[in-house]
Parts: sequence; structure tokens; C-alpha cells
Amino acid sequence: MKSLTYPRFYFDGNYEALGGIKSDRQFILARMAHIPPEKQHEISLRYEVIYRSAGPDNRQKANEFLHEIACHYREEKKNYVRSDTEL
Repeated sequence: MKSLTYPRFYFDGNYEALGGIKSDRQFILARMAHIPPEKQHEISLRYEVIYRSAGPDNRQKANEFLHEIACHYREEKKNYVRSDTEL
């Protein structure tokens, strides 16, 4: 399997029956930008497992998972830059 840079399965929006809800793609890409390239495949697969699981709130859970992971790496990056400038 080719290495993933973002999940293959996510809500792609534009369902008239749901009121034209927007796709999660931009949300996902914005969060994946904070995740190191060597971790993107693993995180993408974990997102897909959550998103494709049974349950009424699987989309929300998958997006919360991705948001939390992205926040972790964003903070890690900030702390690294901060400690690097303090030298």
C-alpha cells in the first residue's frame, strides 16, 4: 500500500439530504499539516478505523482524534522552536 498523507475515507459533504454539509477535507488537511510526515500514514489509518466504525458519532470521534493529535504535534513543534531560540 502506498504511504498515506491523509485518510482515504472521510465525510466528503454535499449531501442535499443533510442540508449541504461541507466536506471534512479542508479540516483534515489543515490538521495533517501539523503531523510529521513519518507519522501521517499511521494517523491516517487510525482515523479511518474510527471513521468507519459503527456508531452515530463516528465522524465526530474521528475528527476529534485528529484534532487532538494535531494539537499535540503543533505544541511539540512550538516547544522545540522555543527551546531552540533560547540557546
